[in-house]
Amino acid sequence: IAMTGTGGTYATGTDYGIDLSGATIQTSGSGTIMLTGTGGIAAGNSNYGIDVAAGTIQTIGTGTIALTGIGGGTGASVGDAGIFISGAGTVKSTATGGGGITLIGYGGDNGGTGTQNFGTLIYGTVSSVDGAIVIDGNTGIGGQTVTTTTGVAGGSFGIGVNNAGTISSTGNATITMDGIAGGSGAGSLDFGIYVLN
Repeated sequence: IAMTGTGGTYATGTDYGIDLSGATIQTSGSGTIMLTGTGGIAAGNSNYGIDVAAGTIQTIGTGTIALTGIGGGTGASVGDAGIFISGAGTVKSTATGGGGITLIGYGGDNGGTGTQNFGTLIYGTVSSVDGAIVIDGNTGIGGQTVTTTTGVAGGSFGIGVNNAGTISSTGNATITMDGIAGGSGAGSLDFGIYVLN
């Protein structure tokens, strides 16, 4: 399964590249799942590359999952995550000996004055039995620009994990996280990886 989506330019924002809201995307056997989403270039907020809002992305065989999201936004846009997995969202590999999960997210509003433009933001669940979990925030794509958003409130983390978020190995899966902070200028609290307890 392969999907590629680009958000529109609706002025008030929420222009997602891919929005999964309540559905399930699943493969069995060796089938892979590849989603690539780019948020819309809009001045409104929350222009996610990929939004896993209230659904499930899963493999029940040896196939891998790869999500690549680049946030949109422009001007003073806020909250333009590359990948956002909400509290009701799940990404998982369930089989013994199953495939791995790779999440690559880049925050948006590059060159703008917004804040909280995260690379990969996890409020939900990412889990695997044996396949490796790799989570990148503002890294992972050669030549891709890291957001230089300058908002004073900052908070443009590479990877953010909310206190309701879960990243887990239930077997032999390894977990690797690599986050590079965004933001520049007067911005602050721009962490590479931020885990809220």
